[in-house]
Amino acid sequence: MAVLTPYLIVNGPKGDIVGPLGDRLLGISVSDSEGYESDELTIRIAAVPGELPVPAKGSKFEPIYGFREGGEKRPGVFTLEKILFPGAPTDGEEMHLVCRAADFVDKMKQTDLKHFDEESGFGTAGKIFEHFAGKHGISAAVSSGIANVPIPYRLQHNESDIGFITELADDLGAIVKPQNGRLVIRERGKSESASGKTLQTLIIAKADVGEGYEIEIEPRTAYSKVEAPWFDNKAGKPDRDEKDLGRASTRLLLPRPFPSKAEAEKAAGAAAQAQNRAAASGSFEMAGQPGAFAGSAAKCQGFGPVVDAIDWTIQTIVDDVSPDGGWFCSIETEVKETA
Repeated sequence: MAVLTPYLIVNGPKGDIVGPLGDRLLGISVSDSEGYESDELTIRIAAVPGELPVPAKGSKFEPIYGFREGGEKRPGVFTLEKILFPGAPTDGEEMHLVCRAADFVDKMKQTDLKHFDEESGFGTAGKIFEHFAGKHGISAAVSSGIANVPIPYRLQHNESDIGFITELADDLGAIVKPQNGRLVIRERGKSESASGKTLQTLIIAKADVGEGYEIEIEPRTAYSKVEAPWFDNKAGKPDRDEKDLGRASTRLLLPRPFPSKAEAEKAAGAAAQAQNRAAASGSFEMAGQPGAFAGSAAKCQGFGPVVDAIDWTIQTIVDDVSPDGGWFCSIETEVKETA
């Protein structure tokens, strides 16, 4: 394997901080996760309280890192949220700058009471998601497979904004993610970026997992199908949408009815996806991967026929980068959702 030379840039309010900090900069970690939790950047500096100037809350930092031989990551701009001063007699004292990729997440925890129906100018999932994005001064990037799903009626009853849209996304088999100043909603299992571009598949070769791995395979729940009830207003009677899982004879019936066939179909698919991704999980420690992001597809090589046959999705990836120590990443995977 060729030896790769990592590099690190961290642009702050007054430019790149890597050079001025010198040996004081111990490194950074960047977490990228599926779901509504904001991505996080932590900058680790050797310092005791009061020794170095403390950046103001809200300061912006942009990490850029990669290998000089090729391959770079630009995870975006992060906003300083809090400062920690951990220390230990053996390890010395440090200052940690903890930053988040989206500073509007806390605002979306406010509760509200609102009706969403076609008469009020909504009627589709896309219009509902766009309403909440606009309410908090950001744009929404909604997958086409989600945006046009009819939503005859939804009630936000003293729920937080983020809780309401996360529940809606879960019912539709979608992911809500604050990313680069936007509210991104995309279909689970599609391995696509916010713009709809297909993310490259990460190949996890056993020979490259030098820091260790752990793979857990569980027996699948013995359901033959998932059923989602809904009420057919035209026929004036209840109906059900089904997703076949092809196992055993037990049915999984979702507990509450949905107001439309489209919502019931999406909900049944989402529940089937949840059954699929519970079948196995993986954890891998390896050198930095420029093309790996949460939501990317992944395949194993050299782990044996059972593991190599699994289609994975990256759920979380944490990059650890230091000026002298290199670039390593921790990757958590689940079974790719193919319902």
